Amino acid sequence: MFFVSLNYKILSWVRSLRFSFLPPLLLVSLSSFIRFFGAKSHIIDYNYPPLQLSYISLLLFIAGSAWLAYISFLNFRANSRISELKAAVFLIPILVAPPSTTNDLQVYNYQGYFLHQNIDPYKAISLKDREENPFYQVVSVQYREIKSKYGPIWIGISALASALGSFYSMYFYKLINFGVLLFLLHYDRKLKFQYTWLWLSALGIVEIIGQGHNDLLSIAACFVLLNGYSTNNGFKNGLFALLIPLTKMLYFPFMFINLLKLFNSNRKSFYISLLVQITGLCAWYLIHKSSLISSFETGVSMRPSGSWADVFYELGRILLNENFDHRVSSIFFQLLGLFLFSIVSVAAVSKKGINFRVLSSILIFGCMVYFSIFIPRLFPWYLLFFIPLFGSLNTRQKSLFFILSFFSVIQGSMHLFNPDLSVTPVILITSSTFLSLLTMLFILKLQIKELLSDNKPAPSPN
Repeated sequence: MFFVSLNYKILSWVRSLRFSFLPPLLLVSLSSFIRFFGAKSHIIDYNYPPLQLSYISLLLFIAGSAWLAYISFLNFRANSRISELKAAVFLIPILVAPPSTTNDLQVYNYQGYFLHQNIDPYKAISLKDREENPFYQVVSVQYREIKSKYGPIWIGISALASALGSFYSMYFYKLINFGVLLFLLHYDRKLKFQYTWLWLSALGIVEIIGQGHNDLLSIAACFVLLNGYSTNNGFKNGLFALLIPLTKMLYFPFMFINLLKLFNSNRKSFYISLLVQITGLCAWYLIHKSSLISSFETGVSMRPSGSWADVFYELGRILLNENFDHRVSSIFFQLLGLFLFSIVSVAAVSKKGINFRVLSSILIFGCMVYFSIFIPRLFPWYLLFFIPLFGSLNTRQKSLFFILSFFSVIQGSMHLFNPDLSVTPVILITSSTFLSLLTMLFILKLQIKELLSDNKPAPSPN
């Protein structure tokens, strides 16, 4: 009887692991610590572990990320629930683990510290002033020379963090994300836990809690706005919408989606919010023009082509002996994106007429085109833009998101290897980027199919 009872308990425990995201979290966290101790530094660029440890770290990272993507999908499909306290405890291993796949936290410090030197990070900075910045040596060359592309709110946060030094500041950023994530899990209670396992997916955990990227503040603002925040208070809605570009301009399309939903639900609030946002952007332009437009200028100067254009640019360089102009691929795909968006939008409106459902679907389609074609590169953390839109996606698109979350986070694992000693980084970044874009393409295809289908649109929500 004893052995039967023991076997039953073991079997029950194994089955419970099927829905537990703690084991994969431990694998990803262990991967980060192995990289950290092997490289003898928390700074990613120019510091790499021995090759054998790099491969061990990679295997743990891939296994943990794949497992995490699978577990989050299972829990999402089963509509499982988890308390904020339990989630917070389970996230501790990856919270205390140092970042392993990005050096962006040092870039935040570098650009934020200029405020301590009374230097504007949105304008050209002399070599002397840059070299006097204590974080100058720990960021890659391309970030040493560019103007900041982050909003004033994030630059202010970065200035505070940079005063803590390189090591402690990385936990400052991670703790901010940790707090925001717990708030989002709490906010999801009134949404009947529809989004919990999106925030606790491989994408949310690995890139936001594990690596500390600053996108969560903007995405959180997008999320609460699109889920009904301040629909009856246009002034508050407009101020909250301004948090999106003030943190990171990349997500500005969500300002239009918010206004569309507001227009459909409360016209008075719509006009007030629109006025507040226009006034805020105009005041921003007059007060500090360079911080408003810096994001657009910096993106183009860093990488002139978009994600798909990058793939074909690399192929062109190989086939044409590096005589392939990047502007050719960039312009081609941007024109293709504009053409695709225009032709599908016109066809959808012609077929179904103009209503909230159609316009909303067109804007969602436009966001997918924007992120896959126009932005400099589809970095993993950018894909958080899917979460605020999730309620408008169909079942197949939702399932593909969890696959996408795994492919995307693998992109960062290239940083586990010294590029001078191994070809593995090239293989990792090219394969993961291509698979991410391919999955995005399937999601985009499903959106086009929905837009052009013969199904009558559902009644507009009240």
